[in-house]
Amino acid sequence: MTIVTLLSRTDYCKLVGLEVEQLNALRRRGQLPLVPNAYLPEEVANERGYSPGSALSLIMANELTERYEMSRDCAAGIAAYGLRAYQRWGDIFVTSAQVAAAKEPAFDVLFAVIDWHCAARDRTKNRPAQKVGVGTLREIAAQFPDAREIIAISVTRCAALLRQRAAKARIELGDFWATA
Repeated sequence: MTIVTLLSRTDYCKLVGLEVEQLNALRRRGQLPLVPNAYLPEEVANERGYSPGSALSLIMANELTERYEMSRDCAAGIAAYGLRAYQRWGDIFVTSAQVAAAKEPAFDVLFAVIDWHCAARDRTKNRPAQKVGVGTLREIAAQFPDAREIIAISVTRCAALLRQRAAKARIELGDFWATA
């Protein structure tokens, strides 16, 4: 049986690196990634609380905002697609544990947006279709050889940050690492 942990708002804020007031402001402005709790059992998905998966999505949105100086609205919209990274969960599980232990992984699993309208510096109207990719940089580049612009963040590093913050705050994440 899978044990799913729903987090308190305080623990959630510790994991995402925000104060409660900051989280409330992002929620009021609609600047949080809207991600379904698809991996949660139905009876738990409708309960109040925060999931480790949504914490990882917000960490990814924060990384997009900080690294690429994009708006929080755009970053939240992009991070909502971050659930696609779970197709490489086995690799993320292993590589994030290595990074959290201060070891260098053989590769990083990246989440990339390709030709994304709000992330692009070139805001022309004739932009190609927006796409997302998951994998190493080499895999993403091979999958989208005609991309004009690729913006990527390391899901490995975001998940490692989640691991480190959970360990520091002594927050138990249940079976999240095995079941996400």
